[in-house]
Amino acid sequence: MGDMFNFEPELEGVEIEYNGGFYVTVGNKSKANTTYDISISEECQDIHGQYITDRTGKQTVGNDYVWGSLTGEKGLITVDPATNEPTYNCLVYNYKSIKVKVFRPDPFKNYKLFEKYRSNNLWEYRHKKTNVKIGEVLDDNVENLDIEQTIPFIKLFNLKKYLTEKDGRYYGHVILMVEPTMEAYSEC
Repeated sequence: MGDMFNFEPELEGVEIEYNGGFYVTVGNKSKANTTYDISISEECQDIHGQYITDRTGKQTVGNDYVWGSLTGEKGLITVDPATNEPTYNCLVYNYKSIKVKVFRPDPFKNYKLFEKYRSNNLWEYRHKKTNVKIGEVLDDNVENLDIEQTIPFIKLFNLKKYLTEKDGRYYGHVILMVEPTMEAYSEC
């Protein structure tokens, strides 16, 4: 699909993803304050076999302000039990540091707080109370990230040390909280 699109000036790291017939996402390492001319090949068709008539466009990438983003899977995530490298990753954009907390949950000891966590409604607990405990605290640290501004960074968390190992396989439950530090948040 990549040969169907042309970008001027040339883009680095282009990844094109077709999203269910409605749109195409173009991931890339664009440069700030640059206008890109985009053209689509005459051979490109939609899902009904129709040729695309409006095949050119412009996209300006600005840098008027810097905003931060931290995204990743939420809720219950099952790590492949066959892997010997259990990991979780998230995408960090423009935050220079993140706060990482890892818990071994015990929903039976503090069920109401665990339910609040499961409903993604912990904001008041994280910001009004300094000592959120949803179980045994396994890790609580700040990680400084050496990342370039405006370039998305994939942060990989190896969960091995938080899980129980048996015969080369890892199992157990952990809750991983990742958020920007207040300092990183205030810079964006």
